[in-house]
Amino acid sequence: MRVDPRRRIKDIASSSEDAERVLESCGVDFCCRGDASLAEACDRAGVSAHEVERKLRELPENPPHAWEDAAELVDYVIHTCHPRTREAIATARATARDHALREALEELASITSAHMKKEEALFRHVRALANARAGRGPFPEPPFTTARAHGRSLHEGHAQIHDKLRRARAIAAHAESRDGGELRRAMDALSRAIVAQLHLVNNELLPRASALEPE
Repeated sequence: MRVDPRRRIKDIASSSEDAERVLESCGVDFCCRGDASLAEACDRAGVSAHEVERKLRELPENPPHAWEDAAELVDYVIHTCHPRTREAIATARATARDHALREALEELASITSAHMKKEEALFRHVRALANARAGRGPFPEPPFTTARAHGRSLHEGHAQIHDKLRRARAIAAHAESRDGGELRRAMDALSRAIVAQLHLVNNELLPRASALEPE
């Protein structure tokens, strides 16, 4: 795939599902700090921008689904991403034998569950806004505050989830010698599920939610 190192990292991730996997595997944060350039994001992650760029250039041009309807994106996050993340957390917790890892995963499960409930409350409002913009109903009253302000609060919560995930992965890296490949696969699946969800919400859905509100 074509890569511009000056391009925002969230746009690189959105351009290809394979690009998401490369960036996540290299430890590059595109889901919570997506406005950084590739070079800035790699520097923050402590990895070689040239090496990450090389891996990205080796990828085929394989763009992900284009979300034209925000209501469709809301339904995908609620009905696909959220259940997939809950299942991945449950699988990782059932697989982990290390006490510290189990505690870390319990903390991750708790904070993720709480923030998904907040997301779903806002997203019902966003779906109504999208339907109103498409002429499918009236504009609703904001449930708490504006979607923009509520989105900022969610973004902060997502950063906390990402931090908890990184902590759990660090602990798991030391536990893999005892728990083997099953734990590694469970943690990889968990990481993919959470990062993909946060990316869609932070970089695709929340910007659209703000744009949907009437002036």
